[in-house]
Amino acid sequence: MKLQIDTPVLRPWLRALEPSLPMLATRAAVELDAQRRGDAADMAAVRELSALLKNSFGQETEWGVSRQSSSLLDPNTMVLVGRALESIPDKRVTKVAELQQMMREISDWLDQSADNSNAERAPILRDFCLALAKGAAAQHRDFRDEKPTNRYRR
Repeated sequence: MKLQIDTPVLRPWLRALEPSLPMLATRAAVELDAQRRGDAADMAAVRELSALLKNSFGQETEWGVSRQSSSLLDPNTMVLVGRALESIPDKRVTKVAELQQMMREISDWLDQSADNSNAERAPILRDFCLALAKGAAAQHRDFRDEKPTNRYRR
C-alpha cells in the first residue's frame, strides 16, 4: 500500500520581492488612470492585483476556507503595503488586523473599479498602486547588483 499525502495548492499572494510586482502595480495604476479619464481599458492588471491582495490572507483550499485568518505576508511585504497605504488619506494602520481589513477593502475597491461599477475611487487607487510600485521597485534587488564573492574563499 502506497501512502499518498494531499497537500493544498495555494494561489499566488502578494510578496515584496516578487520581480513582477512593480510592473503589475504600475500597469494597474495606468489602467486606473485611463478609467479616470474615461478611456476604455481591460483592467486585467487591476483584477490581478486585487486577486493578489485577496489571497494574502486566509487562503481557500480544496477542503474549504480555513477557519482562522492567517497572514501569508512576510514582514517586508507588510511594511511595503503599510507605506503604500500612507498614500490614501486618513488610512493609517498599526496592527496586522487593521492591515488585513484595509487590504480587503482596497481589494474590493479594485474589483469595483475593474467592473466599472464605482470609478470615483480611481485616483486614490491609482496613488496606492503607484506607491506600491515605487516601494516594490526599491525592494527589488537584481542578481547583477550583488557583490561577487571572493574566488579564493570557500
